[in-house]
This record gives sequence, C-alpha cells and structure tokens, in this order.
Amino acid sequence: MNKKINKSLILSSILCLLPMIFCMFIYNKLPDKIPIHFNINGSIDSYGSKLFVCIILHLILCILNLITNIGINNDPNKKNHNKIIKNLICFLLPIMSLIFIPTSILISLGIRLNISLIAPIFVSIIFILIGNYLPKCRQNYTMGIRLPWTLNDEKNWKKTHRLAGLLFVISGILTIIMTIVFNPLSYYILITSLILTSIVTALYSFIIYKKQKNT
Repeated sequence: MNKKINKSLILSSILCLLPMIFCMFIYNKLPDKIPIHFNINGSIDSYGSKLFVCIILHLILCILNLITNIGINNDPNKKNHNKIIKNLICFLLPIMSLIFIPTSILISLGIRLNISLIAPIFVSIIFILIGNYLPKCRQNYTMGIRLPWTLNDEKNWKKTHRLAGLLFVISGILTIIMTIVFNPLSYYILITSLILTSIVTALYSFIIYKKQKNT
C-alpha cells in the first residue's frame, strides 16, 4: 500500500512541477508581470511576477498536493474510498497546474484564450466525473458529503450521495451548456449551481435525519 501511495504522490508532484519546464524554456521571453487572476468577465484583474508564476506558484501547488495526498491516505476509513474519486482529488491540483499555468503564460505572450470559458467548463467536467462516482462512495472522513447525519448513519449517507451524484452531473451538464450560450455569465452560473447543489443536498440529508429520528 505504501508503494502505491508513494507512486501516486510522486507522479502527482511531478505533474504539478511539469509546467515549470515550459516556463524555463521561454522565461526570457516572458513579460515581468503575468496574469494570475481573472474577473467574472474573463478580464485580468491581478498579476504576479514571472518568478512567482514560473517557480513559486509551482512549489505552492506541489506542497498543497502533498497535504492533500497525506490527508486522504491517512483517513481511518480509507478502505471505503472510491478509487476513481480518490484519484480525481489526488490529481486535481496537478491537472489545474497543467492547464491554468500554461494558459496564464500564453495569455501573457499575447495569445488570446477565453479563460471565462475554459475555467467553468473544466470545473463542470470535474462535477460530472465526481457525480458519476459519488453514489459508490462509502462512509469516510475525507471524501463525499461529510455531514453529522451522513457520517452517523449509513442509510443517510447512501441516499444523500445518490441525490448528490445526480445533482452534480445535472449541474455540470447545465453549466457547460449555459457557459457556451451565455459566456459572460459563466462564473455566476457556476457559483449558483454549486451553492444550490450544496444547499439541496444538505437539506435532503437533514430531512432524512429528522424523519428517522421521529420514527
């Protein structure tokens, strides 16, 4: 098991650092300031130095990846982890590093990329993937809808995750469609979708808890 954990951690760390190679090749061609944040319209509203983006940001993501992997792999109930969701979570930061750092670099070089389209669609795809496997996720302390009622009752956990899985998939698909059709509103659509999914799932879980308590 430790060998598997080490392989996953090593691979994900390498992927976090991989864009650094690309940055080093073109470092001298980069402007002094590189966009690191975009507003809801996809316009740049914050910059970072090329030293920060090309080196420091990679190291930050690598450290966060290390913390994520350690947390998941030291869950007392890790035997209940769904392997697909576990891999998605463990490799989420590396994937973000591979997509968004090069995107910022290319934008800084004058290449037109629609970040207000890329980011919501990326998150929506993650929603859909997680939603497909949430119903198969058993009780644990690091993945899934971890509420007092779901962690205390296996039936509540199962019912909540069936609904959550369905809502995640629906939210992901609707967000992709709405983002393509109403691109300037993509961030509003994404945030609204996430909030509604969270609220409905939590309320559903609580209602199940109250019904079981009153019977």
